[in-house]
Amino acid sequence: MGFGTRLVGVLPTYDQIGILAPALLTLLRLPQAVGDGGKWGGAILLVCESAPACRRGLFGSFERIPFLARALLVGAGLVIGGTTAPLPRLKPDPRGAPTSVAGVPGSTVPLQ
Repeated sequence: MGFGTRLVGVLPTYDQIGILAPALLTLLRLPQAVGDGGKWGGAILLVCESAPACRRGLFGSFERIPFLARALLVGAGLVIGGTTAPLPRLKPDPRGAPTSVAGVPGSTVPLQ
């Protein structure tokens, strides 16, 4: 998962290689999706097996709350930023440096 993330940081832009850029981005995002799905399944299994037998469904449902909260916060930030920031500040930033550093093992800590 970290290797794919690191490669996204050095991926050429659409202006440089054309339609191949989004295709490569999609290919590099697939291992990340598989890794995230594996983490989610493992977390559900751990929570449900360690919960009391009469409360397994309830405890298992709490595992999805961080994902929902993150999606709501990101959406609110995009709406607020998109409506309050002046247009020149909304230029796309290069994703290379932060994405390349995120691919270094041990540099990211999951918040779940």
